[in-house]
Amino acid sequence: MKAAVISALLLLGAAAAAGEEEAWGARLKLVSENAVIAPGQPFTLGIEVHHREGFHSYWKNPGRVGFATRIEWKLPEGFEAGPIVWPTPEMVDMAGHMAHGYHRDVLLMVTITPPREIDLETVTLDARIAWMACSDACHPGDEPFSITLPVGPSPKRDPELAARFDRARAAQPTPLKGWSAELLSETDAPVIRLKLTRTGDDSPLLQKPYFFSTDGQVADGAPEVETPSEDVVICTFARAEHGPEKAPGLPGLIAYGPDGDRHFGSIAP
Repeated sequence: MKAAVISALLLLGAAAAAGEEEAWGARLKLVSENAVIAPGQPFTLGIEVHHREGFHSYWKNPGRVGFATRIEWKLPEGFEAGPIVWPTPEMVDMAGHMAHGYHRDVLLMVTITPPREIDLETVTLDARIAWMACSDACHPGDEPFSITLPVGPSPKRDPELAARFDRARAAQPTPLKGWSAELLSETDAPVIRLKLTRTGDDSPLLQKPYFFSTDGQVADGAPEVETPSEDVVICTFARAEHGPEKAPGLPGLIAYGPDGDRHFGSIAP
């Protein structure tokens, strides 16, 4: 079902977006935290994603529909790119299918590690970025981006962009506080059961828990919830049809709290 829905949305989006960059629903820009880079000193690039009103893009595990933003790097010799650091996701609706993504503008950060020696005054880093922005229809984008940075003896942050990267880091999820997580189900079981146990009297209540699976084992993170006691919450999910096999745990984010004041905690049982 997911493949059929995605194919239909891609065809619809391609027809609507052909030759109309403004209609793609999102504007992307490649930016650098550093104004100057230095040999052997890792630095961070970011993909700024600005959504047009009513549009959303997708998180690393979009759920039942959509696909995550992807980056194909073309870097100078000796440079290496790390994975995307994903901001906390939101629930998004595409034609009645609930998925995981972003309505808000986000910064997708990637750590770049340069070699210990750079015999150039400037370096150019190229990236081909594919994304999908959806509203009533989906509009895929696939464009090249590049950025040229000077090389110096020591790195220097860009004063205009440093705060933007600081805010993005500060908003990253931290481990779930006050609760421990235990996976009750066997590896590859069709039904996944996750036990959350309160570890302190001041632990926050897990109101309306929702699970964002980072590796795709769960497509729909709205669980069936059991509460054997006030200190135990058991969440039950159906395993995703196209999720990974033989996964050793169940990594992801637990969202909880009342509407309008949701909190996130990462788990890796």
